[in-house]
Amino acid sequence: MVVANTYMDLYFSIFQEPNDLYDRQKYIRYIEGQVELPPDFKRQWIDAHQYMMKAVGRDFLMRAGDGHPLFRLLTGTAPW
Repeated sequence: MVVANTYMDLYFSIFQEPNDLYDRQKYIRYIEGQVELPPDFKRQWIDAHQYMMKAVGRDFLMRAGDGHPLFRLLTGTAPW
């Protein structure tokens, strides 16, 4: 698990390459690194990401690209 001093440090320690934005596992690592959030809230957030991976497929973000209406919602780092 990655833990950083700030949200931006955490973000840039995980999302280092342009294609990292399409990797759902990177978002899960980002959630796990959120030290201020309660564990049960993080679990719900992770469950939501895993559900979306199952519902739309692991490669949905790569296939859809940033022009898809759901792209910003799914790649946002704010809690759902």
